[in-house]
Amino acid sequence: MTALRTIEAYAEALAKLLPRGRAWPEGGGRVWARLMLALAPELRRVDARALKLLDEADPRTCAETLPDWERVLGLPDPCTPGDATFSERRDAVVALLRFAGGASIVYFVSLADRLGYAIEITEYRPFACARSSCGHQAEPRRIGSPTMRFVWTVALANRRLRYFQVGIGGSQTGIDPHLKIERATDLECLIARLKPAHTVVVFDYSNAA
Repeated sequence: MTALRTIEAYAEALAKLLPRGRAWPEGGGRVWARLMLALAPELRRVDARALKLLDEADPRTCAETLPDWERVLGLPDPCTPGDATFSERRDAVVALLRFAGGASIVYFVSLADRLGYAIEITEYRPFACARSSCGHQAEPRRIGSPTMRFVWTVALANRRLRYFQVGIGGSQTGIDPHLKIERATDLECLIARLKPAHTVVVFDYSNAA
């Protein structure tokens, strides 16, 4: 945010905006200067609020207007954790505004990455005559009935670690914890909502650190 001017600078600017005439002393005096200094803090406060509006107009740095952003976007929703921190709520707003959709492996991997997870997706293909090779050890992704082609596995490499962040757009002191370790309930919800309707997703936590 742009630095505000001093109280004295606002008092000087206010004095220059006054009308000219016999009733308005041009040089001023101690009493007149004290009057300008008494009015200047309110001008500075209004100026500060106007500058703060620049931050509030951007969802990445908003604070006071976060509930309004959530109301417009229909948040929180079932995929938003009930105990979400302030920064997590703001991240959900930004993610929804940026949402473009997709159905590829790259899309779901990038979706998980934005939420703080590293995942690996495996798709399955059943053994098919005249296509699959005989005499070789079957690959795990080539086993099962023909319906296995509609199943895919999301293997998580880590749990999400949410650290306290400082600076503009960061966490809030006294509200957000220094570190939060979570399961991927938000990721599971989003993938279940966005996956192709005819598919089944299996979440694998066996290698999650």
